[in-house]
Amino acid sequence: MKDLECLVAKFRNAIEIAKGKGALHEFPLIRYFPRECCDMESDLLSQSLLENNIRTYSVHGTLWGDSPDEIQPHTWLMTDENTIIDITGDQFRSYPAPLNYNKRIYVGKTDCFHNQFDVKDNDICENIGFSAYMNNDEWSGVMSSVYGIILNYI
Repeated sequence: MKDLECLVAKFRNAIEIAKGKGALHEFPLIRYFPRECCDMESDLLSQSLLENNIRTYSVHGTLWGDSPDEIQPHTWLMTDENTIIDITGDQFRSYPAPLNYNKRIYVGKTDCFHNQFDVKDNDICENIGFSAYMNNDEWSGVMSSVYGIILNYI
């Protein structure tokens, strides 16, 4: 588990350094990291873990509210051993309970925060790397560019 935690921490730190140096500014979907980019960041991190022979699954959860304005989606990774990997949970640090969460990096078993999200079987999909974007040249290019920038800071 320590090796996984180390890889994840290096990746998160590299994103923060790249963002701080302005290297990610031209990419609107990651410009405000960790806010509102959990899906993209999970894909990027899963590519790094895949290259280190760690298979992951994207988990797309939804916290349902009383109105459409109160619906909150969130995406994180999970390993074959059901270990959760989340590098964007701290986007919720200023939210009121029950969404309040301030962990920059979470690697561990299901906790109260992740458990509150509704996850159906079809909300979990195996990550196969950037080959998943084969039919979308534009998105594939964006992901590859952002990934290359992040790797430069590891």
